[in-house]
Amino acid sequence: EELQSILPSTGINLLDEEFQKIVTDTSRNENGMVELDDFVNALAKERSFPECNALPGVIKAIDKIKDKNVDYEDLNTCLQNFGIYLSKPEFKKITELTEAGETKKVNFKEFIDTMMSNTECFSEKLVLPDAIETLDDLRKETMSVSDLWNTLSSLNSNLKKDEFLAALELVTVDDNMEVDLKDFLMKMKESPHFQKSKGK
Repeated sequence: EELQSILPSTGINLLDEEFQKIVTDTSRNENGMVELDDFVNALAKERSFPECNALPGVIKAIDKIKDKNVDYEDLNTCLQNFGIYLSKPEFKKITELTEAGETKKVNFKEFIDTMMSNTECFSEKLVLPDAIETLDDLRKETMSVSDLWNTLSSLNSNLKKDEFLAALELVTVDDNMEVDLKDFLMKMKESPHFQKSKGK
C-alpha cells in the first residue's frame, strides 16, 4: 500500500488491477517487502509509457456513467480511467461525504465537487467539474471534431492529439466536420488499442 500511494507523486499512475498484476510478478524479501528493482523492471514490461493510451480509459469511464450516476463499486475505477488517482484514505473520506442512494449509485458530479473541496491537491487546478458538464454533450447524436477533442481531452489530460486523430480515422467525418458519436464510441471499443487496454 505504501508503494502504491507513492507512485502517483512520481508521475506513475496505475489502475488497481495493473498494480496488483505487477506486484504479483515482483519478488519479495524475507520481510514480505517488494524488491524495488524487480518492481520497476516488471513495471517497464507491463507499460510502455510513451505509448500509454488514454482514450480507451475515457471511453470506458463514459460507459460507466449513466444519467450522471455511476455504480458505487465502479467509482474508483471510473476516476482512474479519467486519470484521477486518489489514495485509499482520500477515496474513503470522500465516499463517506458523498451519499449513495438506495440503488448504490453515486452522482458523479457531486462526488467530484466533494473531492474538489476536500482534497487539497485538487482544490484549484482540476478542470474535471467543467468536463463533467460536457458529458451531456456525449449523449448527442453528432458532435464537431473540435468539440469532441475538447470534451475528451478535458475528461483526461493524458489524451494525446495523435491518439485522437488516429481514432477519427475509424469513423466518417461529414462535410460539416462532425462525427456520429455512437459510431465513434462503438468503433473505439472495437479497436485493438481498446481491447488491449481492456484486457490489462
